[in-house]
Amino acid sequence: MEEILKETQYNEMHIKFIILSHAHFDHLGISAELQEKFRIPCYVHINDKRMLMHADMYAQRFAGCRVKIPKEISFYDSDKLFVFGEESFSVIHTPGHSEGGVCIIFNNFIFTGDTLLFESIGRTDLPTGNMKHLSQSIKKIFELSSDHMLIFPGHGGNWSIYEAKKWWNENKHIYINNSLGFD
Repeated sequence: MEEILKETQYNEMHIKFIILSHAHFDHLGISAELQEKFRIPCYVHINDKRMLMHADMYAQRFAGCRVKIPKEISFYDSDKLFVFGEESFSVIHTPGHSEGGVCIIFNNFIFTGDTLLFESIGRTDLPTGNMKHLSQSIKKIFELSSDHMLIFPGHGGNWSIYEAKKWWNENKHIYINNSLGFD
């Protein structure tokens, strides 16, 4: 949190809201603390509501740690356009790793959470995971993005849409056939 505070002060940035890519406990991070400090809304796709409400239990069970859940949550149920000043970005629903997974498209960047990782995809063997939906979501990402856009995943390195398309076309059969599963 200290690093974020220093960075925002140094660059005179103002945090306006938080958008969670999905409600797995490892993606909640310091969202509750940021919300309390800056009194900002936290947005989560409605399909991840149940998972969010039980995130601390999952964290204790699977990682032996605790997570704090933001108190004020704004849920939405479809793709959403956020506007701030003269800028805007799109949040697209990309289920598969979780029912409420989303990706954020801003200018030439796409933040994919755990939907599409560097040379990998999000797990589908966790609660609400679904390989068929994940495959459809990856297709949606590619359809809405240009090849030169950069992907910033929730884990691992960054890469371009062009590189991701090439990798997916060469490897999707492995995931589909082995069903990290076609549910």
